[in-house]
Amino acid sequence: MAKDWRDEVRDILEREAFELSGNTEAVEQQRPRRWRPKNLWLVALGDWVRRRFATTNEMLVTAASLVVLALLLYATPMRQLAAVLAVTGGLTFLLAIPRGIIERRRMMNSGGLQGPRVWRGQIIDLEEHRARTRFSERVRAWWRRRR
Repeated sequence: MAKDWRDEVRDILEREAFELSGNTEAVEQQRPRRWRPKNLWLVALGDWVRRRFATTNEMLVTAASLVVLALLLYATPMRQLAAVLAVTGGLTFLLAIPRGIIERRRMMNSGGLQGPRVWRGQIIDLEEHRARTRFSERVRAWWRRRR
């Protein structure tokens, strides 16, 4: 895995400092070894799963892809794998629907869809005030404005 540029600069500066003092062996002994996972394929699988389930849209695309792949594999001798992929795709789809509903409700409650009302660079509609008012109070206020 490639190092960050800060790590490379730090290594170069450490090497230069110890070479000036004549302790090149001490540099190698003091430098900690980086942790490397034993199962790189497992780490790659985890990264893929995290990317595929990051958002609701990604979950839906993953579910559709798994179902299509299952349909393509069904005609081959790998029918058992196709069945597993189809069930996994269906479950992913069924889990993405409530997740999408919950995210949508959170965005609507926090004003994420419309955003706060701003006039001349200042927020004039406070989210705390809107969240504190009860539904019945908002209906009464709407009814009074209507008359």
